[in-house]
Amino acid sequence: MAFGDEIRSAASPATNPFGIGGDSSKIWNLDYGTEQVYELKTSDLSVSRSATSPGDKPSGIGGDSSKIWHCDGGTNDKVYELKTSDLSVSRSASCPSTDPTGIGGDSSKIWHCDSDPKVYELKTSDLSMSRSAASPGIVPEGIGGDSAVIWHCDRIGDIYELKTSDLSVSRSATPPAGSPYGIGGDSSVIWHCDDASNKNYELDADPPGWTGKIAGVTNPAKIMGVAVADIASVKGVASA
Repeated sequence: MAFGDEIRSAASPATNPFGIGGDSSKIWNLDYGTEQVYELKTSDLSVSRSATSPGDKPSGIGGDSSKIWHCDGGTNDKVYELKTSDLSVSRSASCPSTDPTGIGGDSSKIWHCDSDPKVYELKTSDLSMSRSAASPGIVPEGIGGDSAVIWHCDRIGDIYELKTSDLSVSRSATPPAGSPYGIGGDSSVIWHCDDASNKNYELDADPPGWTGKIAGVTNPAKIMGVAVADIASVKGVASA
């Protein structure tokens, strides 16, 4: 498996999945056509609960186990914090520009994108813009991640990992279907949705494994008593 490879998929709750995010223990999802936001089960990607979205053009959703970030491209062009308890609105603010398309992050970071086309970091304190950069593609649709990583997708382009330092591209991969609309997750998992296949996916985050260095020591003979030649036997560490 490599970055962006499909691990599993399931039919989306409705036919216009435009946003998805969450973390290893939560999945937040939305559908543009039904104007619904959902919590999905991580076990099988089925619906756990749902609620009506606060706006009439829901376009992005993400967050983690304790926060839900949401955006809507209706007449008000707003970003929201939703309550995890009942999916209702906790607070809202105007988007940094028009036509918001994606949002995600965690309790301490908010990542956002729109059709300008730009990607943003928003402040968790008041949902205003902290910084921005040009998106790598011309039709940015989804963004998410956490404090350490940014996942991003373009509807006619690729799936990306962006650098948290300057919002530039770290790596990219081909999406599993033809119309990638939403992406999110955390450093260990990627949740993704596609409007052409009407599916939700788990993709491989491919976290870095053995780098060849420990505290400035290059290519040691053993790590924690395990021979480097047998490093694949250490849980969570990939072999070269």
